[in-house]
Amino acid sequence: MICNKMEQDIKDYERLSSLYPGVFIRVKYEDLVLDPKQFGKTVYQHIGLEDCSASWLKTVQSSLHGSKASGSFGTSRKNGTEAIEKWRKEMTDQKLNEVNQICENVLSTLGY
Repeated sequence: MICNKMEQDIKDYERLSSLYPGVFIRVKYEDLVLDPKQFGKTVYQHIGLEDCSASWLKTVQSSLHGSKASGSFGTSRKNGTEAIEKWRKEMTDQKLNEVNQICENVLSTLGY
């Protein structure tokens, strides 16, 4: 299941962050979708730049709210906000409980 892979990614992040303090930051897709400007500012400041550029923000906005989606594994979405909420409408309560149970550590670590 994807949670096993995510749990390994989190462990790798924590291990590398302890070896190289201040080099890595944790980002979440939904933060990008919900507030692209703040997300960009956070990332840009982390790499020593003042703020994200207007062209970066325009590119992100067009990817998150494009004229068409580029598929499940693509990078363009018609409506990024809808994409991050889609699972809430499509997942049964039984499946949601199963995922919450299996992915408990990952969800907790990521602040859900």
